[in-house]
Amino acid sequence: MSNPFVGPRPLAKTNPIFGRNREITELRHRLISERLVLLHSPSGAGKSSLINAGLIPELEDHFDVWEPTRVNSEPPAEITSNRYVWSVSNNWKKDGDETTLAEFVHARPHRKNPLLIFDQFEEILRVSPTETHNQNEFSQ
Repeated sequence: MSNPFVGPRPLAKTNPIFGRNREITELRHRLISERLVLLHSPSGAGKSSLINAGLIPELEDHFDVWEPTRVNSEPPAEITSNRYVWSVSNNWKKDGDETTLAEFVHARPHRKNPLLIFDQFEEILRVSPTETHNQNEFSQ
């Protein structure tokens, strides 16, 4: 039997998660009722593991759960579209010229209510703090 404690890397969707049932249930209820939820805690507390191994498997019957993504990828020099939209679409394996997150979401086919998960979303403020136009455009 393999060791269930993976150490400093986050658990994957297929890994078992132990001792977090209360947090998973509370987060699931919040997402179903609020639809916009911010999960925060200190670095290394297990947020990504909670989402990947605990929350996503429980929500796949109710939502079209998109893989967690980040907004911090640097686009190639020839890409002139919004860097945050490019980062998200590139991580979700779709090329396109959409300029807002809403355009990207509407352009992607989905089965039911899409559930977008941004890991380390604060990077939108840290990666390039002077790109306020792109930040605002991405969040519309």
